Amino acid sequence: LALGFLGRALGDCEGKSEAACGADSTCAWCTSAAVPSSCKSKEDAKKLPAAVFNCKLSAEEAPRRRRSEVLSREETEALGIVWRGNHSGSHSKLLGAVEYPDNFS
Repeated sequence: LALGFLGRALGDCEGKSEAACGADSTCAWCTSAAVPSSCKSKEDAKKLPAAVFNCKLSAEEAPRRRRSEVLSREETEALGIVWRGNHSGSHSKLLGAVEYPDNFS
């Protein structure tokens, strides 16, 4: 029992090949452009930043992706906002250049 716990604490998944990692239900194969691909425990894989690492987890274990903050045209108009309605001739109404003193740097 103590040896099993010790092995789990040291990381059973470290050093496994992609095939061996996929065959172990407690491991996930993680790829990244920044570091070499490796086998991680599923607990560790869930903690890795999704923007950097792509880990093969089952659908129920994969971290939920966040909804895009960019609204579609339909969502924008549903909020009562005119699509691309931010254009106006308001720049011509801006104040002129401010005169600064000669000693201002």
